[in-house]
Amino acid sequence: MVSRELRYFNGVFENSDYLSHQFYWGKRPILENVIQIGKYVRNLIFHDPEAGTQSAMHSHVWMLYGLEIVVALMHSIIALIRKRAYEKKIAFNNLMCFCIFISPFLLELATAGNIVIRSLFSYPLTLAFMAVVELNWMRAFFSDEKKAVFQVISFCLVAAAAGKEMTVTSRLLYTDNKTMEEDYEALGRIYYTALQQGAREGDAFCFVGWKDQPRGDKITYMEDEVIGYSYLETIPLTKNEKIIDAMTAFGFNVSYPTEEQETEASEVAKNLDAYPVGNYFYVDSEQHLIVVNLG
Repeated sequence: MVSRELRYFNGVFENSDYLSHQFYWGKRPILENVIQIGKYVRNLIFHDPEAGTQSAMHSHVWMLYGLEIVVALMHSIIALIRKRAYEKKIAFNNLMCFCIFISPFLLELATAGNIVIRSLFSYPLTLAFMAVVELNWMRAFFSDEKKAVFQVISFCLVAAAAGKEMTVTSRLLYTDNKTMEEDYEALGRIYYTALQQGAREGDAFCFVGWKDQPRGDKITYMEDEVIGYSYLETIPLTKNEKIIDAMTAFGFNVSYPTEEQETEASEVAKNLDAYPVGNYFYVDSEQHLIVVNLG
């Protein structure tokens, strides 16, 4: 948001509407925006797979978030009762906690749109920061003899939280690595099959449709956001550029199709079988075009 405002004030306008189309304030009625924010928060917390939403905060993670809010409220109440702090200091602490706790929702409040899950980097940071703060608060209620026990409990809690995150991160990395290996094999098979059918190196590839590749092993593999998904699954969102980028990165000599070639490919694909069985290829040696129907 800061980058967007700086570019606006310096007269540097974007060629893409990637950011501008995500801001809905002023583009639709205020009530609709408020309802959208409420739906987003609800789906984020309670997870709504039917609405196509992903959640980073449901189940046990949301319970931890709620627990930290309860601890912050209890600390404020106890401080007021015992009068251990000045009212201004208590007010500042409460304001600080409030701002930190709502930080995962600030981007949604600013845009009133559908925020992607990868923008929630502030959420684990919020959990970690407030955990450190609240553990320090709780230490004051332990005697010197019991502080060693408190430190052991704190270490176990940190280890449990870190272990969970390490498991998720490792599964995502493993899934992404295996997917890249499978994509290399699949795209190599497509590339060399095209050459056998009369295509030449450097010809344009045009992929039509997409092929869903669900993972049967949900214990080992994990897909989330854009991690772990094959290039063959994301073509409707990324068009041909991403898959041609991947083929080039893998070392295959291919080129991008023109708009005319993409139009021709859409018509040709209607008469082709779906990859990977049957006649899913069409090679136009005169137009230097290879059409692949993914389904």
